[in-house]
Parts: sequence; C-alpha cells; structure tokens
Amino acid sequence: MRVWSLLLLATVMITGCGRVPDGQVELIADIATDGQRLIVKNGDAFVWQDAEVVINGEYVYRAELLPRGASALPFSAFITEYGHRVLDSDASLRSVEIRVPDARDGVPGRYKW
Repeated sequence: MRVWSLLLLATVMITGCGRVPDGQVELIADIATDGQRLIVKNGDAFVWQDAEVVINGEYVYRAELLPRGASALPFSAFITEYGHRVLDSDASLRSVEIRVPDARDGVPGRYKW
C-alpha cells in the first residue's frame, strides 16, 4: 500500500511540473541558427498563427503562420519598434521568445529560450 501511495504522489508531482505559471500554454519548440538565420521548429500539433518571435527582448519577427516543422527566419527580418535591424550574425543571440495569441481555445502560448 505504501508503494502505491508513493507512486501516486510522484505522478501528481510530475504532472504539475510542466505547468506555465501565468496561465499560458507552453509551446513546443526547438531553436537553432546557421549564422544568418534563426531556425525555429514548431513541435506542436497545430500551426502557430499571428506568431511573434523576439530576439534579445527587442528584435521582433511577425508571421501570420508558422507551420509545424522547421522555419528559417533571416536575422535581417527582425526589427525593433524603431526600425533597427538585428545584425546578420548569431554572435549576439542571448534570448528567444515565441508568442502566439491563441495557442489553444483562446489561451495564449509562449516559448522562452
């Protein structure tokens, strides 16, 4: 009986570990670069619509659709709100965030690297 109680407790703890604390859906993604482009892999079972990919908290790439699988986004297409473009290099890549306003049933989704 004690073993079953411990297994049940472990199962409850594991399922609670993956939750996004602010009520957003955690997007499934992989990030890579080839030096000229950011490679974003959508690992979710759905297309990301109206997605924003943000580099270093300020350079933004907006896409109507990011399909399942890999998409190559040129660094030169990332711009700030003031129109400045990111350099064509991955040397200054410190963070990547992906935001989708409606990931599942109206709940926004997010991925942070």
